[in-house]
Amino acid sequence: AIQDAEQRVADDPDNLELWSVFGDSLQESGDLRGDLIALDVALESAEAPDKPAIEERRDELIRCHCEEIGVDLIDIDCELRFGYPRVVRVLGSGYLDGLQSLAEMSLLIFPYSLIFHGPFPDANGARELVNSGVLENVSSLDIGCDELGDEGVRLLASSRYLGNLNVLELVACGVGDEGAMALAASETLAKLTVLNLVGNRIGDKGAVSLASSETLVNLRELSLRENPIGVRGIRAL
Repeated sequence: AIQDAEQRVADDPDNLELWSVFGDSLQESGDLRGDLIALDVALESAEAPDKPAIEERRDELIRCHCEEIGVDLIDIDCELRFGYPRVVRVLGSGYLDGLQSLAEMSLLIFPYSLIFHGPFPDANGARELVNSGVLENVSSLDIGCDELGDEGVRLLASSRYLGNLNVLELVACGVGDEGAMALAASETLAKLTVLNLVGNRIGDKGAVSLASSETLVNLRELSLRENPIGVRGIRAL
């Protein structure tokens, strides 16, 4: 019954009634997520003066549960809807432990956005991230870090866990032709509809690769402003 209710809300994520039924099923089984859903459903209809108290109760519930199961949501900040993260912002180097803690609580089962604005992990950290199942339901990935470079992009493009990614924002990330070519050849990123590469180092070679990609067939928006693209690249686009 829980799996059926879960699938129904996945198919219609804005339906409050379905969320309430799903939350009730979870509460009956003693699952923390049911309480979180109930609080967020209450937030949808609460008057403005009542919302801070409900949000505080929700945050306290998460903290208590983390203590009970021995995990810590360190170095991340979450925007929740119906008890599940919809946006996760990375705040520090311990973010992966925080993401894995959310996964252990079965809170990363719906699509969510992951935002890195700050130092991106070094090569080892990036490799650990892209090989982690916490990325499996990331629908939007926003990285704003000039240290990412072509090697970081190659790791992202080869990750088997980013197959549900629809939006990839790599603004001013030090991406050059090699990185653009890796994106263009990535079979993992076949569901991408938006690719933002503004402010990088992509030239004609990278632009031509992106324009002729046989895997980015669902791409609807490609942003390449502020890149040193010449006449050949512009014509290809």
